[in-house]
Amino acid sequence: MRRNGWMLAAMACLAPAGCLGQQGAPVTATPVANPTLEQVKLFNDVRGFMAPILIPVDKRQPEGTCNGPKEDGDVKFSFIVDLNGRARNIAFEKALGNDVDYSALRIMENDRFEPAEFNGAPVASFGALDMQFESCGLAEKDKSERKTESVIIPTLRIQSYDFSFRPQAVRADGQTEVILAPISDSLETPTHVEKVGGEVTPPIVIHSAEAEFSDYARRHRIG
Repeated sequence: MRRNGWMLAAMACLAPAGCLGQQGAPVTATPVANPTLEQVKLFNDVRGFMAPILIPVDKRQPEGTCNGPKEDGDVKFSFIVDLNGRARNIAFEKALGNDVDYSALRIMENDRFEPAEFNGAPVASFGALDMQFESCGLAEKDKSERKTESVIIPTLRIQSYDFSFRPQAVRADGQTEVILAPISDSLETPTHVEKVGGEVTPPIVIHSAEAEFSDYARRHRIG
């Protein structure tokens, strides 16, 4: 049984989505011309929508004893929760500009969700996740016994999921289609790199968007 979707799921520590046909029966999303791309519709702003529920799977604590200065900080991501409950199209809405950002991204990629529902069928939805961290300096000594300070893995204090967050450009009306970015493989980095040649072929661009500029920007060479 799902909990009431009209809530903010705040806890410590995204496969195409279904859409509705004319008779209200779940159908698969319309395929795109390029079979390597996934296209879905977002359903946040429709009656009968139930928000995703955060199921955190990564709750790492720092190793070692904190004997240096402590510092609090927030990192915020926007993203799409896909049909399988994974975060897709992850983007920073707020960053700290240090190693905490990388730790936050890894946690974001590990988190899972119970997908959103529309009239009982799983659908894709948009939202944002705010992570509150406490990072700590670890004082150490080098070979000459001089004290040094390094930052250890930050402690994640809480994650707050907000399904109502939406940038101005995002429409979640159940009609507008969006393309999902491929699932990140940053957590599965290969241990070796192959050179192009023989059976190893170079990468091929499968999707490219041209930048659009206004007349003013072109005249002033802005971009």
